[in-house]
Amino acid sequence: NNQIKQAFYIKPRVIRISLFNSPALKVVEKKIKKGSSLSNILNLNNVSNYDFNLLIKSLKPHFDVNKIKVGQKVKLIFNNLNFYGLAIQIDKISTLEFIKEGSKFKAYLFKKSFKKELTFSQIYIKKNLYLDAKEAGLPINIFNQLVRLLSYSIDFQRDIRQNTIFE
Repeated sequence: NNQIKQAFYIKPRVIRISLFNSPALKVVEKKIKKGSSLSNILNLNNVSNYDFNLLIKSLKPHFDVNKIKVGQKVKLIFNNLNFYGLAIQIDKISTLEFIKEGSKFKAYLFKKSFKKELTFSQIYIKKNLYLDAKEAGLPINIFNQLVRLLSYSIDFQRDIRQNTIFE
């Protein structure tokens, strides 16, 4: 979410169904590699100069192309061998989609639907909190957030000992 805020100038319309799900469309997925750019990927996939210029012009008000990072996924969409659109993955949930409509590309933000699942678990401290939390299957980012959140009220070196139960 923070990455989205940094990348956008003008927020596009949010959609819940991707515009590129049609079986008639050909999707070419690429990952941004070190030293490559969006223009390199478009040129290598035979996107015409006209479509390239239209796309860049349409991107500017919505997305800073310089914010694309190494490893970020980009999808080029073709309809009957004609360039039809572009999808830039912002994070695990959000994808910025540009679809050709006449003589411009319109921007949409596709957000995948997801379920939040609440779980409860107990961690019995045998060795130390970190190792036992890892063994219990607690994701490292949640563990780090818990430590930051509780560090003002719990002394992790003195208060947590063997046989302590962490819920």
